[in-house]
Amino acid sequence: MSQPTTMKAWRYTSVAGGMEKNLKLETNVPLPPVGKNEVLVEVLSAGLNPADYKVPEIPYLGALAVRRPAVPCADFCGRRVVAGSGGDDDELVFGMAKFPGQHGVLAQYAPVPKSTLVPLPKGLTPEQGAGIYIAAFTAFVTISSYVKPGDTVFINGGSGGVGTFGIQIAKLLGARRVVASCSGANADLVRSLGADEVLDYKTQDLVTTLAKDGGGPKYDVVLDYVGHPLDLHSQSVKFLKKDGIFVLIAGDPSNMRANMSLLASMLWPTFLGGTPRKFKMVALGAVKEEDQKKVAGWIGDGKLKVMVDSVFDFEQAPQAFEKLKTGRAKGKIVISGINP
Repeated sequence: MSQPTTMKAWRYTSVAGGMEKNLKLETNVPLPPVGKNEVLVEVLSAGLNPADYKVPEIPYLGALAVRRPAVPCADFCGRRVVAGSGGDDDELVFGMAKFPGQHGVLAQYAPVPKSTLVPLPKGLTPEQGAGIYIAAFTAFVTISSYVKPGDTVFINGGSGGVGTFGIQIAKLLGARRVVASCSGANADLVRSLGADEVLDYKTQDLVTTLAKDGGGPKYDVVLDYVGHPLDLHSQSVKFLKKDGIFVLIAGDPSNMRANMSLLASMLWPTFLGGTPRKFKMVALGAVKEEDQKKVAGWIGDGKLKVMVDSVFDFEQAPQAFEKLKTGRAKGKIVISGINP
């Protein structure tokens, strides 16, 4: 492919009132710089994640974390532009742009670390490919690191992007029993992915329900992919085994109460009244190539399904973020038609 000089891109310079209200589609944006260990990709589809807006919207710190004007989003599916980049230039790949960063993938072209590029499994669409990297590998890292064969696992947020992968991966890696929370409207989907039991967080108090049935705490691992309710970890002595672990990936950095709850879980010692259950906050870092191949192989073999909630056209990016902010997506929200 020849390298262009300008591109279309959604950019924002402010997040006042919400990032989505400040997005502007620009048609003559210079191509972004490409770093030493990066490759320029032609973006076909972009996947949305809550962090795409939560990080820029952090008061004061968001502007420091992401230089503006900025292009949002990190999940993508596309193809390499520059020849000699380590693969077939016509081969479709999925991956993740640097995050947080100024040059995201909600644009026709984006710089992406070479280490995140994974060949798209045959039979998948670019829309499905854009929904894989962050959600699937976040689920894989949290489960492969902390869940052992035979464990009983609770997944908070079973119908979201990470949760839909998490249920399936927990089963693939040998979890004996997986219980997941979601709204009643999404219960059938969550069961179809392998959940043994579904808790409707809208009609049931999660702490009370998880602690029911007597016999003491029965969960080996709690995977919190939502961050709510805020007291889930502090109340986990009621349902998480003494040698179990509570793993959190989600949070709301602009919410003071959520930040205080997180700090208490991380720093408050048990001898001063802290929760006597092990707590880990996990963020997605570098993913081993062997793990990339394993997850892509599962997807290619049909063992791991990619759940896409909805697909928006490139011109509908603000509406896609509005949908994301409702928190009601069943799987991933994707923006397509970026390079028709």
